[in-house]
Amino acid sequence: MELNPLTALSPIDGRYARQTDALRDIFSECAFMNARVRVEVEWLISLSEAGFPELPHLSDHGKAFLRGRQLLARRLRSHQGNRKDDEP
Repeated sequence: MELNPLTALSPIDGRYARQTDALRDIFSECAFMNARVRVEVEWLISLSEAGFPELPHLSDHGKAFLRGRQLLARRLRSHQGNRKDDEP
């Protein structure tokens, strides 16, 4: 994973970048946001299945759509991480 503000762990990324590179996919801000979105989507799906009148039941298509959006977001971030910062 290429180093950018979303993937940075801390100032350690400078001097110890080679040693911390393997940790970026797990401990970076980007990884945190990915995990948070996954949890929020699954929470929304669970609430929709709990039978609360305020939240209608999600269809299988709706659930697949929400879960698919997570995959799309990860792919986009991965693609953006491969771009150089000086490119338009």
